[in-house]
Amino acid sequence: KGSGRSRTANASSVADDEDDDESGPYGTPDVDTAIERFLHMDYLIKEKVMPVGAAASDAGQIQYAMGPRSHLEIGRKQVICFCAEVLGEEPDPTMLAELEESGDEGEEEEVDEGEE
Repeated sequence: KGSGRSRTANASSVADDEDDDESGPYGTPDVDTAIERFLHMDYLIKEKVMPVGAAASDAGQIQYAMGPRSHLEIGRKQVICFCAEVLGEEPDPTMLAELEESGDEGEEEEVDEGEE
């Protein structure tokens, strides 16, 4: 009798977990919810970009960029490498070269060296 109760409790907790996992239909990730969460947590910035000469009534395009929190906690190089991995590609050498030129590549190492 006691094991029947634990099965019922476990089954209901699994059902609760399924409601909270932010998946879309067919178990696909709900990208819109994830993007909104990253915007709220300052990992992303959302900007509306209007083409040159466009009327104010035009919808424009939405552009996303790294937010302040992602710059501090992750860094541009890690984001570039992660995106390349997700896409199944090699990181863009042009983007990596830009990081090296701008000095953004080794932010974490510089902080660690300064603390010693």
